[in-house]
Amino acid sequence: MLNAFAITVIFVVVVTVVAAFVRGRRKDKCLKDFSGSLLTLQDTADKLIWGRLRVESTGIELVYGSPYKDNEGHDETSYILYKQEYPILKALIRYHDELDDEARKRREIELEKTYHPSTLRRLRRKIRNFVNTFRNSVIEIVNLFVGQVKKTGPGGKILAGQDKHVSQLQQELGPASGTAYEPLLEPHIGKKVVLE
Repeated sequence: MLNAFAITVIFVVVVTVVAAFVRGRRKDKCLKDFSGSLLTLQDTADKLIWGRLRVESTGIELVYGSPYKDNEGHDETSYILYKQEYPILKALIRYHDELDDEARKRREIELEKTYHPSTLRRLRRKIRNFVNTFRNSVIEIVNLFVGQVKKTGPGGKILAGQDKHVSQLQQELGPASGTAYEPLLEPHIGKKVVLE
């Protein structure tokens, strides 16, 4: 018979493996919609890069149509931007007139589904928003709990020596910027808004 400690360890290992698998397969939905399209990337230094977008869970790659020689004489075939470098990303531009007929049709279908969702799609979105809100609450509770244990609990000395690992775990558990579900923006889906 397994004791409580062994069951806890097994549970933690299984959850960690499943979470790692899901995290490794998860791609940004907006970027995924642009995957395979010819895009122009503009960074914060106003540098422009053109290529076909390839999206992975760890970042993006713009594959050039033909090799390009850089200032140092190297042949470049693509531009890679990791997730941590997204803050230097100013804009990803996909020109509508450069889309082929199939891509235009896919875009129109996606816009129609977004602007006029079916009952099932609305239900899925509400469930996903609830799960994301719940996840954000759990992450906040875990962060508060870890902070409290570090201050007062007997494990505080152990955690204090592991600050680097604890903060890394907290960053992995929760997104640093905002929440996964933004109720203020939800009613504005499909409408033109001004962002300042």
